[in-house]
Amino acid sequence: MAANCTDKIAREMRRGESADFDLANYDKARIDTLVDEALSTVIECSEMIQFTFVIGGGKKVRQKYSASLGKDFAAALISKKFNEDKGACLNPDCAGTFKYQHNTDTDLKSMHVFPFVNIAVGATGGDDEGSDDPDSPLKVCSDSTLDMFEQTVTLKVQSYAQKMNLNRQLKEIRLKIDAIDSKLVKMEALTPSEDVLYNSVQDIQDKMQWLQKEIQSMVDKGQLTNKEAMSLKKNLTEKQNTIRDQITNIDPGTSKKKLEKLSSVAKTLAEQLSKVNGISPIKRNIKYSTELAELNYRVECLEEKMDNNTATLDDMGEIQKLKSKVASFKAEQEEMYWFEDENLVERVVYRPKSSKKKASAQPTTVSGWSSAAKSGPKRQLKKTGAKPQANSFASLF
Repeated sequence: MAANCTDKIAREMRRGESADFDLANYDKARIDTLVDEALSTVIECSEMIQFTFVIGGGKKVRQKYSASLGKDFAAALISKKFNEDKGACLNPDCAGTFKYQHNTDTDLKSMHVFPFVNIAVGATGGDDEGSDDPDSPLKVCSDSTLDMFEQTVTLKVQSYAQKMNLNRQLKEIRLKIDAIDSKLVKMEALTPSEDVLYNSVQDIQDKMQWLQKEIQSMVDKGQLTNKEAMSLKKNLTEKQNTIRDQITNIDPGTSKKKLEKLSSVAKTLAEQLSKVNGISPIKRNIKYSTELAELNYRVECLEEKMDNNTATLDDMGEIQKLKSKVASFKAEQEEMYWFEDENLVERVVYRPKSSKKKASAQPTTVSGWSSAAKSGPKRQLKKTGAKPQANSFASLF
């Protein structure tokens, strides 16, 4: 179908890969065409995908977008049987959903779309995560013993956001295991990749229970960065609003037991939200984040000279050396910090003491890796402590 798409973005979407798009200058007619060409039929892919569309923003960019763009986009999606789901994520269970987001850091408004997909078994050498790489972080975590898993998380998955990301991915594996169990009950044959997954994953439920207790412990102790706390607050607020709407619009004939259950959930969410509001955010120190900020700044300066045709041969040689250092530092970070959520990592800003760049130029930030502190002694992250008796944040998992 991609060959028949008249819209450029629609053609990109039909490739079956996650991607980000900017819908500047799109009106209702173009939105309808885009949705019709790209999302009216199932997309073939090797894994679950997500499309993120910029649909508006603050006063600096709002003139590029139609005031009704978000509303028109949502209506077009709903016409194709999509449903709005504020809790949607990159999970096959969320296929056919969309959600709106306003990123206060970038002041951009986005629509995240999770299309209807057909995930081809074996398209990438197997349909279980990390099956082709026994050393991948998820494969190590899913296939290890519970004791080894706990040790690995303590070393490699220290922050709240990392743990939440790992928990989501383990949940996806558990759903696959549950589906395989259903096939076995029905005496249906397993695919080779399903057989490998089923026989390699260990203690998935126990691992998730332990990890969720660790996550709650971090919340109880206030071991969240500002972005992590804001993300959790937003999540809880959305759930709270959903429950309130259900209670407000409840059918008069609904049983008293169900109403009491909804009221109990609303009370729990209010308590959770109060706890999060009382958190004093911590600051993470991520190795090489300061060095990367400076390196990226220097690369930007040299690239600007190249764009202006003022770069020398020495400049061109230097930029390659700098990019090599950047790649090396990032590779080390990826090995040290597993399951990072780039949206929740604090950013380091490099501000040179003296700069020949134009005053209007923005300071360089490190995308995906950061540390809120620029100087001072390094501070080790505290290990999580005693496990709470009850997981009051279970609704987030």
